[in-house]
Amino acid sequence: MSQQGVQTKYMRRALALAKKGLTTTMPNPRVGCVIVNENEIVGEGFHRYSGGQHAEIAALEKAGEKAYGSTVYITLEPCNFEGKTGACSLRLLEAGVKRIVVAMKDPNPRVNGKSLKEFENSGIEVNFGVLEGEARELNLGFTKRMETGLPWLRVKVASSIDGFTALRSGNSKWITGARARRDGHIWRARSCAVLTGVGTLMSDNPLLNVRAIKTDRQPVKVLVDPFHRTDFSLDFFKASKVIIASLKKNDSSSIYNSKFSNIELLEFNPKMEDPEKFSLRSLMLELGNREFNEVQVEAGFRLTSEFFSEGLIDEFIVYISPRFLVDGLGFLGASVKAGVLSDKPGWKIKEAKLIGGDLRVILRPVLKFT
Repeated sequence: MSQQGVQTKYMRRALALAKKGLTTTMPNPRVGCVIVNENEIVGEGFHRYSGGQHAEIAALEKAGEKAYGSTVYITLEPCNFEGKTGACSLRLLEAGVKRIVVAMKDPNPRVNGKSLKEFENSGIEVNFGVLEGEARELNLGFTKRMETGLPWLRVKVASSIDGFTALRSGNSKWITGARARRDGHIWRARSCAVLTGVGTLMSDNPLLNVRAIKTDRQPVKVLVDPFHRTDFSLDFFKASKVIIASLKKNDSSSIYNSKFSNIELLEFNPKMEDPEKFSLRSLMLELGNREFNEVQVEAGFRLTSEFFSEGLIDEFIVYISPRFLVDGLGFLGASVKAGVLSDKPGWKIKEAKLIGGDLRVILRPVLKFT
C-alpha cells in the first residue's frame, strides 16, 4: 500500500472514533486519535465529553511505551495549552513519537498551527491535510464559531412533494414517516440547541427534545418570543433548560428569573427599521458567545424566513414526503424578497438520500462559510 493509502486508512479509523463523540463533546470539537507502530495500531482514543480525556491522551495511555517512535494520526491539531486538561502537544512530545499526521488545523486562535510548528521545531515529521474535508465536516459548528463567533445554523424542514410544510390551519403532523422523524432526532442530538418560534410552540405544542434515540444529553431549547406570548404550562418547558429571546422590556426579566429556575430570558433591542423584531444575528452571536456550536431551527415559515433574509442559514435538512397537500404553507414566506431567478442566492445539494419512504435533501449555500 502506498504512503497515501496508509495515511488514509488510519485517518479514516481516527475519524470513525471521533464520531463516537458526535452528541457529547460540546462545546469541544469531536476528535479521534490512532497511534501506529510498525504497522500495528498500539493505541487509540476519542474525546468523549468536555472536561474528559482528550483523544490523544486516551490513545497514549493505551499505547504506553509503544508510543515511542510511533506515527500518530489525529483528526484535529492537538491543543498546546492547559484548559480543563493538560496540553496534548506536550504529552506527545514527552512520549517520543516520531511522526504526526493531522487532518486539519485547530481553528481556535490559541492553537491554529502553533502545535504543528512546535512539533516541527522538535524534529518530529508532520503531515497535514489528510482527509481534511471530512474532518472539517465533522466539526462544522466548532470551526464556524471559532472563525466567525457564530454557531452553525441548520434548519430542519418536513415538506410534501409539492412544497408545503403544513395545511393552511397550521397542522403539520405528520407529513413524513417514522424513520424520517427518527432521523430528525439524530440531528437534534448533535445540536447544542434546538430553536423554535412562539407561533409554532402555541400551535403544535412540540416537545423539541431527543426521544427517538438514546442520549445522555439534551440540547438547550431556544424560543423566539418577542412579545411574551408564551404559555408556560406547555410540556416544552418541563425539565429542560430553556432560553427565551424577546424584545427588551423594563419589567420582564425579574418575572422569569423569580418564577422559573430553568428559564433564562435574553432581551434584545428592536430593529430600527422594524420595532416589532430584533436582530436574529444578535441572538446567534450571543449563542456563539455561550459556546453553542450547532443550532437546529425547527420553526414555521415566518421565523425561518427571517433567518433566511438575514443570511444566517448554513444548511437546510429537508425531508420530502411523496404526498401531495395541494394547498398549504411553505417553509419560506412572503417576507423573503421576490426577484428574478438570476438574482436568487445559489444553493447546492450536498446530499440526497432515501430515509424510509421519504427523501432527505441537504442544502447549503454556494457562497457561504463552507
